[in-house]
Amino acid sequence: MSDSNKQIAAKFYEEVINKRNVDAIGDFITDDFIHNGKLRGIDGQRKAVEMFLNAFRDLVNTIELSLSEGDMVCVHECWKGIHTGEFMGVKATGKNVTWTSTAVLKIRDGKICRAWDENDLLGLFQQIGELPKI
Repeated sequence: MSDSNKQIAAKFYEEVINKRNVDAIGDFITDDFIHNGKLRGIDGQRKAVEMFLNAFRDLVNTIELSLSEGDMVCVHECWKGIHTGEFMGVKATGKNVTWTSTAVLKIRDGKICRAWDENDLLGLFQQIGELPKI
């Protein structure tokens, strides 16, 4: 089960992020998907993914480390893209950016039902050269 769960996580990032196929989100996450303790569902996750894809042209996700145990998968990732759209109130800068994240994903019936996610947003905004206007 652990290897198949790692494959589910890898396929999600490849299909939805790298291939920019947001219509496939429902193939990978449950209707009652919870992100960092908050119900997001498929539509909420679609909006979150679109925010990143619209802000960073050519966004690419690379899984650098993947660990699994039981129904849980942990992935440490590297993200790269060009800041070509507004992100969290910061207008496009055209800068190339790279940041890391770590996500712990819970798999239920072949889909991701929960995610705990930490992104190095401070490092990202340092590269952009401006902090978000929140």
